[in-house]
Amino acid sequence: MRNRRPSKGSSGKAQESFRGKKRGRQNHSRGENRERGERRGRGPNRGENSNDNRGDRPEGRGGQERRRRQEDGGNGGRGINRNQRAASERRNARKPFEHQQGKRKVGAKPRLMTPTEWSPKGEGVVRNEDGKRTLIWSGIPNETALVQITHRGQHQQYAHVIKTDEPSSDRVTPSCKRYDRCGGCPFMHIRMSAQDQAKLDMFRRAMDGLEHPIPMPTEVIRAGRSQSYRMVSKLVLGKAKHGALRVGARNRDGAIVPIPDCVVNDSDLNTLGKRITHLISDMEIFPYTPRHPKGMRYVVLRKSSSTGAILVTLVATQRTGWLEDLANAIFRLPLNIQGVLIHVNNEPGNAIFVRDDAGRVRTSTLTGESRLPERVNGIQYWMSAGDFFQVNIAVAAQLQRDVLEHARSFSDFPMVDLYCGAGFFTLPLAKEHGWAMGIELVNGAIQNAKRSALEQNINADFIVGDVFDEVDLVQRKIGDASPFLVVDPARRGLEVGVVEELDAMNPVAIAYVSCHPKSLARDLAAFQALGWTVEDSKVYDMFPNTVHLESLVLLTPPSDRNLRGMTHRPKRVRLKPQAVENQPDNTENPENDDSTG
Repeated sequence: MRNRRPSKGSSGKAQESFRGKKRGRQNHSRGENRERGERRGRGPNRGENSNDNRGDRPEGRGGQERRRRQEDGGNGGRGINRNQRAASERRNARKPFEHQQGKRKVGAKPRLMTPTEWSPKGEGVVRNEDGKRTLIWSGIPNETALVQITHRGQHQQYAHVIKTDEPSSDRVTPSCKRYDRCGGCPFMHIRMSAQDQAKLDMFRRAMDGLEHPIPMPTEVIRAGRSQSYRMVSKLVLGKAKHGALRVGARNRDGAIVPIPDCVVNDSDLNTLGKRITHLISDMEIFPYTPRHPKGMRYVVLRKSSSTGAILVTLVATQRTGWLEDLANAIFRLPLNIQGVLIHVNNEPGNAIFVRDDAGRVRTSTLTGESRLPERVNGIQYWMSAGDFFQVNIAVAAQLQRDVLEHARSFSDFPMVDLYCGAGFFTLPLAKEHGWAMGIELVNGAIQNAKRSALEQNINADFIVGDVFDEVDLVQRKIGDASPFLVVDPARRGLEVGVVEELDAMNPVAIAYVSCHPKSLARDLAAFQALGWTVEDSKVYDMFPNTVHLESLVLLTPPSDRNLRGMTHRPKRVRLKPQAVENQPDNTENPENDDSTG
């Protein structure tokens, strides 16, 4: 008989064997049901979801109380009552600083350490007697603190601050409750003036190896807000160890941390991110994992600071019906949604966007528009999903004004913008000087730049291609004139051989915009070897509370160069509006696949 129970006379061993087989059949049945649900395009059973994602969805009163107790910790995870909470607050009030975030420990007991400098990633650095470095999270140079070692490596070890009895005057309480878990803002524990000094020190150390000293900036240029400044939010989908859905940002250890109220993101992006997280959970859309490679990978949100419109890009391994349902649900939200796109990325690794052999980022429009307008210093730009555009518009506007100020000293020479993107520097240079040329590898960005120039009657030429390959074309366009060059390369800096190619163009000056001091120093050394001089340098706080900075350097050629001005302005290429609109960009039309961006 099926599920027949053993007789009373059976031994305990037989009863134990029967119970074990019964539990095995039950577990096997549950596993089959779970796998059937996942094969239908759904996530794990709703009952398996945990509280880890509650920061992204509404909670009842009881759930809020449990989360508060979990965040407070104490009493072995049993929570604390009101009297205990009040006593804890009184004790903390007497302590100058004590770290509240627990982390894994490595054998050794906590010890007192005093960092002497900043690391490139924002930790305090201690040089040990054995030659190893200790990188201390939340440490501050010249502040002695009790630290706990969390990881030992062959050449360095990692630690975090537990407490300090004499905190530095620069120390402040981080404004984000996920400061430790996320790790994206390593300077949030120090005041803004200390952040400025730290970034200046990092810039100076990167330039120490130059053969010829350069003029060092004395201040960090900032504009706008130090919080809610990011106009882009990139959310990654994944699973927690116990299988629950996670939507958030990857931290320093590679784990996904929910960021429903990120203090550096624009508030509208936070609101939309939470709403999209709820939709993904309610629709039981599963994330991409090695076991489920057909899942959803990323959600990229881009907001226009001038219009408030938001462009949403869903990144998945394939286009499916449930993605279209999600796009329609997002577009119906009571927010200013410009459009919802999909980008198919089935490549291994953590890259959000992948490019084809021609360097293009392909997207398809699921609903709404495929482009987003942005206005900076009176000029309107059009952006698509794969286009590069600064995330801090206020600081970017100041950077643009400073580049234009440098260019005014060379108004008799042609203006050429390399790595121009959507024409961020090209369009204002052309508007002020009568003509400019931009070169960019991403075709979709070039088509958007052409559209912006046409709509605003700006005389500018744009070329699709690699800078190294298109230098000859630029020289044919401007003749023997010496151009004023603007270069804004990626974080890795100029490619091998590009410095020599730029020098061969006999430019009158070069405005170098960089987001990485180390690669900038390498390229400046190459320019100095050819006789170039750094006339000016500026540092911008493009990303407050982080270690990242933007810099602008003006270089001039050797004094023995024969520099020639431009004798005539290139004629304007008048394109009909239909000619630009019909040009392929980086957006695919679902009904007519004509994308090349």
